[in-house]
Amino acid sequence: MTEITVDEYEAGERLDAFLSQKLEDFSRTYFQKLIKAGEVKVNGAVPKAHTVTKVGDVIEVGELPDKKEKEVGKLPPLKVIDEAEDFLVIGKPSGVLVHPAPNQKNGTLVDMILAYDPAIAGVGEDPVRPGIVHRLDRDASGLMIIARTQRGFDHFKTQFKDRRVEKTYTTLVHGKVVKDHDTITTMLGRSKDRGRMVARAEPMEGDKHAETAYDVVMRFPHGTLVRCYPKTGRMHQIRVHMKSIGHPLAGDTIYTPGKLQTGSLQPPRMFLHASGLAFTDPDGVRREYESPLPEDLHAFLEALKKRHKK
Repeated sequence: MTEITVDEYEAGERLDAFLSQKLEDFSRTYFQKLIKAGEVKVNGAVPKAHTVTKVGDVIEVGELPDKKEKEVGKLPPLKVIDEAEDFLVIGKPSGVLVHPAPNQKNGTLVDMILAYDPAIAGVGEDPVRPGIVHRLDRDASGLMIIARTQRGFDHFKTQFKDRRVEKTYTTLVHGKVVKDHDTITTMLGRSKDRGRMVARAEPMEGDKHAETAYDVVMRFPHGTLVRCYPKTGRMHQIRVHMKSIGHPLAGDTIYTPGKLQTGSLQPPRMFLHASGLAFTDPDGVRREYESPLPEDLHAFLEALKKRHKK
């Protein structure tokens, strides 16, 4: 039995998301199953997965398996959108970590990449992250570049450093975004809450400049479909920037206040998809790619449109 007491910095989270952050060896989906099975109690009562934590809540979790017994699940085959000698353009599925981390060694996008092309194992600067030149958050989906050769790796690292790679993300955010177009410019740094970032007008030590432009695509009664164009590539940049203007991402259980996590705008997962990518390849050829919304987000959006028309 594991017992956790919620403190003031942890209140306001969905229960399943809170547990996956506190007990990092297990996923949010895993805890949803435990909650449904009655293996989790809050203040002695059986809760729902969407229950929001409050200060002082005592959460009891039934016996958890050893780390080595945790099942990662079968990975899907790598979705290759384009293939060249020096690189791949792939579609990352939601729910897959890009590379191994202290709390998850296997079941990552790197495993999928190496299963497709084992030669990528020797590419890059870090054997834990072969071929990885940029990242997407675990719950985000969409377009990524994977370097297949050291030539490709060095080229794309320079392209990203010089901000010559153009990225487009499609996201659904809470509330009605007033401006049709705007650019958010802040300093971005680590929050006092582990694993989170925060936008600041005045820099603190370690903060970095971050810039995100956006266009409004469509407005709904409780949300706005937006395309974001990050000019920099900071951790959680779009999620933090949209929250900083009062419009956190739908389905984002880390940056969305608890009261919104139980409202009407609840997609099946974080609504963030890397839908556009443009760059110059190592041979000087301009490449542009687009990726439609995956089925889960597309279906949610279509249902939202139908409700909006009524």
